[in-house]
Amino acid sequence: MQGSVSSSQRQQQRDWLSALLPQIPREELEGPPAPRKDRESLKGVGPSLPCLSLRSQTIMDRRRAVSAFMAILALWMMGDAVAAEKEPGSVDPGKLLVLTAATEETEGYQRFLRTAKYFNYTVKTLGLGEDWKGGDVARTVGGGQKVRWLKAEMKKYANEEDLIVMFVDSYDVILAGTPLELLWKFQQFKSNLVFSAESFCWPEWSLAEKYPPVAVGKRFLNSGGFIGYAPTINRIVQLWKYKDDDDDQLFYTRIYLDPALREKHGITLDHKSNIFQNLNGAIEEVVLKFEPTRVRARNVAYDTLPVVIHGNGPTKLQLNYLGNYVPNAWTYEGGCGACDQDLLDLSDLPEESYPHVLIGIFIEQPTPFFPQFLQRLLTFDYPYSHLSLFIHNRVVYHEPHIQAEWERLREAFDSIKLVGPEEELSESEARDMAMDLCRQDNTCHYYFSLDADVVVTNSEILQTLIQENKKVIAPMMSRYGKLWSNFWGALSPDEYYARSEDYVELVQGKRIGMWNVPYISQAYLLRGETLRREMPQRNIFTLDDTDPDMAFCKSVREKISLSFFRASFFTSVTGMSLDAFFRPLDTTLPGYILISGRSQRILCPVLMFTGSQCSPIRCVMSSWKRQKISVNGLGGSMRIPD
Repeated sequence: MQGSVSSSQRQQQRDWLSALLPQIPREELEGPPAPRKDRESLKGVGPSLPCLSLRSQTIMDRRRAVSAFMAILALWMMGDAVAAEKEPGSVDPGKLLVLTAATEETEGYQRFLRTAKYFNYTVKTLGLGEDWKGGDVARTVGGGQKVRWLKAEMKKYANEEDLIVMFVDSYDVILAGTPLELLWKFQQFKSNLVFSAESFCWPEWSLAEKYPPVAVGKRFLNSGGFIGYAPTINRIVQLWKYKDDDDDQLFYTRIYLDPALREKHGITLDHKSNIFQNLNGAIEEVVLKFEPTRVRARNVAYDTLPVVIHGNGPTKLQLNYLGNYVPNAWTYEGGCGACDQDLLDLSDLPEESYPHVLIGIFIEQPTPFFPQFLQRLLTFDYPYSHLSLFIHNRVVYHEPHIQAEWERLREAFDSIKLVGPEEELSESEARDMAMDLCRQDNTCHYYFSLDADVVVTNSEILQTLIQENKKVIAPMMSRYGKLWSNFWGALSPDEYYARSEDYVELVQGKRIGMWNVPYISQAYLLRGETLRREMPQRNIFTLDDTDPDMAFCKSVREKISLSFFRASFFTSVTGMSLDAFFRPLDTTLPGYILISGRSQRILCPVLMFTGSQCSPIRCVMSSWKRQKISVNGLGGSMRIPD
């Protein structure tokens, strides 16, 4: 029935509504505004019914109330069908095709496909498996190869007048709304082609003055996303006659800035991010909006709920943060919506077929509980015939501990390599050496790096991490009673620590799932194939004036784009990092190491440091509650905090 409404009938409805609605004051039609929370929950789902006040005896007479009700009823009946129609058809998600471009199936590309699958979009990828010849678009101009692909593809749809095509990038894009919502919003523009918009005139700032003025919203075209009728897009891309490494955005910009071509093709920009949200220059405008079963990204500057989120320019980390939630990666009701996807099943795999793992152990400073750490290496629930061990020890004091467990370690592991203090390798050099051992060995399927100050509380940690099927993944490590962890949720502009909005809830275990983060340390697993293909250079941990962990994470962000940590707080996957630091005791003791951890009875080694020398002392802690603990042989005491 909706599709049978003629254009003349629809115009009559609009004229009638236009004549009727101005006669009714807005406050009488809508009544008092809904509470902010209720208004938020109603936004972004297409035309909604205004709230009609029932105070007819005091606000309006019966006749005006009936008129208002009829106006509202007419708006509702027109709904999506009238507002979203292009003369004279109706909205049909089956007539929507999403095109994207990708040469490799990166984790960013897979994330894009997951969001498209969630909303049941029809997606076709151009260029998959081909060599990229479009230039280094992350640092300079380029991208023309995408237009060449699109030019060839759109010839197939040149005569399909009712087909709507959306083209978006894939590596740095996530979808946040349904096809029906997308089509409805597109039809509101009443244009043949809508491009996304941003705050920067790229790649030629000199063209800025030629753009039409905009009272509110973003002024400049961005080619990372556009939607329009297939014949219109086809006519435009057939004008392409340039090289693969020429700039695609400049091509579309010149067409848009030509008034005659802009009018001929019916081109407009999405100035207020109704459909497309470009994050570059707009990070502060975008916040998460939690709904019961999904999460939206809301633009608070224009009060819109974009359907496409594009992490253009230097905003990849912010897109990763949004992608931890949008559209259903994590919700308050459903928890982690992506944790059970694309898993690698090891349950029925015979032991002889298990992946081979190289474990790199790093003792870079005097470490409490180190003998116990070595003993825990023999408790992994994993076939030891498929485990190799690399140990780097810079601490002379720990050599007897290693020697005491050496024979047991040799018997358990398939192979073992020890690099001691006499080698005088720096931490960066040792970590590069261990990782390169896996890189150079085609039989090494995974590399697991583990620092000696980490207490792994789950013997199945290797199986758990491998089954997640990620290129880089880290288990959650925390310090009891503190907001410390082995990940950072965000980075500052100079690429050091910044607290993300969700950091505290993650560390406290209020949100459990799989999270994309810019920094991990102390314990992490990498695929051997990832090292060989995407990180082939040896010096991963070595950068001038940069700590090894920062250098490693920078390399991962640049080469792989996505790194995950498995946040399983206080569950079987959780590990604990020992907190060791100096604190004055009294004038007779220059300092001691305070070991904090979860409540338990434990015999703990304490090291007293005097200059460059350290001497072992033994102390017995009956619990971690506040109490006095005697230090054997010294006659002093110390207080252990809760």
